[in-house]
Amino acid sequence: YFLPYVAYLDKAAGGVPRDWFYDSWLFLMFGGAPSGGAYYRGDATKTDWDFYLDLLFAPDMNLAALDACIEKVGRQLSERDRICPVIIMIPYLTCSQINFGDVDGDGKNEDPAREEDRIKALKWCVDAILQRWQQHQYKHLQLWGFYWMNEGISTGDVAAVQATGKYVHGKGYGFHWIPWFMAPGHERGAELGFDFV
Repeated sequence: YFLPYVAYLDKAAGGVPRDWFYDSWLFLMFGGAPSGGAYYRGDATKTDWDFYLDLLFAPDMNLAALDACIEKVGRQLSERDRICPVIIMIPYLTCSQINFGDVDGDGKNEDPAREEDRIKALKWCVDAILQRWQQHQYKHLQLWGFYWMNEGISTGDVAAVQATGKYVHGKGYGFHWIPWFMAPGHERGAELGFDFV
């Protein structure tokens, strides 16, 4: 599935790769959470977040499949050292989420209505992604940064966004966002802590 995006394919020659195509990748998930929640709406639970991470790092899928595809095309193009940047989504977590789940093992659900619990869950997600990333040691992928999932940032999201951006930067990664046209916060990207909007 990745092949026509990783490589420019020569259709006249039966789909032989002739050159590289896309040079960086954003991995995100809108819906499909087992609870019925959605990652962009903020109503996905911790169990849903674990499901997303399991899919993201599954063997022969997603990141592993992209890494393998780049390896294959690199052999065909005699460019075996290709490395592509990757940006990974942090699911959105609304402050109205109920029964999110426990991220710190204390046996209590985090309450996203409490700013410190919301930020704790977002930091947990960053750490969980980094831990799994380091375990996999992808040969052709470089983690470039993290993506803020919600495309509009209301006043109630500002503290969580800024805290997440600061945390991501402290880990040495970029913080990215794609707002919809004229979305709330679109004019304040740098103030919110984003490197790329």
